[in-house]
Order: sequence, then C-alpha cells, then structure tokens
Amino acid sequence: MIISCPECNKRFNIDQNLIPENGRLLQCSNCMHKWHFIIKNENKIEEPLKSEEAIIEDKNQEKKVNPLQEFIPNEGETLEKELKKEQKVINKVKKNNQKRKKKDKPLKLLNMIIVIIISVAALIIIIDTFRVELSKYIPFLDPMLNSFYATIADINSFIRDLIR
Repeated sequence: MIISCPECNKRFNIDQNLIPENGRLLQCSNCMHKWHFIIKNENKIEEPLKSEEAIIEDKNQEKKVNPLQEFIPNEGETLEKELKKEQKVINKVKKNNQKRKKKDKPLKLLNMIIVIIISVAALIIIIDTFRVELSKYIPFLDPMLNSFYATIADINSFIRDLIR
C-alpha cells in the first residue's frame, strides 16, 4: 500500500497488515510530520465500461474492443508502475551513497593524520608549559626538548631554502 504524507507529499510503501482497522499514528521520515492514518474500505464494485465488444462464437472473426479501455490502467498496474519508479529512485540513492562512502575513505585517513599531528603538537605545548616542573621528575626532558626545538628550526630553514 502506498501512503502519501499530507505535508510534503512524500510517498511510502507500507504493508497494509501493519495498520489496524481503527488507524495508526504515522510519521513522515522526510518532514517529520505526524498524522493519524485510517485505511478507507472502498468495497464499491465498479461495473466495467460497456464496450462495443461483439461476442462471436466463431473464433475466426475478430473482436471489436472499446479503444478507450486501452488507456484506462488498472489500479494494480498504476501501483506497480509507481512502485517501480520509487524502486529506481531508491536504487539511485543507494548508488550515490555507495559512491560517497568510497570517496570518504581517503578523507578518513587524512583526518586521522591531521588529528594525530594536532594531538602531538598539543602534547608538546603542554610539556613545554610545565617544563620546569616536569624536569624535576624527568631529568632528561630539558635537553630532549632543546634538541627537538633545534630539529624543528633546522626543518624550517630547510623548507625555506627549498621555496627560494
């Protein structure tokens, strides 16, 4: 059964067995609108259109059919067509999501590297802030930081020379 949201007209395929006779509260996943939905029992028996069909017992003769009858689709046919269209849209969305997931993988690695670099830099800044206090407990910290800063200065000058 296809149900349309009264707010945004988004269509959903819902199993008819999930909705009791007295109705059910539904929520649109697109616009988050809530409404009470009741299944309308339309047990009207529609008489078929009278056609110019000539019933002839002789199989060799052709039948005359009302030309308008060809253009009036059955309810089942229109629902099937709508379901096929919606399924195509869903498949396109799934393919787009898969493409996005493939593109996200390199970004995750790059993001992880950036987070590690920022974390190391923050750790060095914290250690440098409490350098005097920490050197009482870790005696080799002061010469190690001096060596580290000298290495950073050498890398900086190397990069500047490459740019020139």
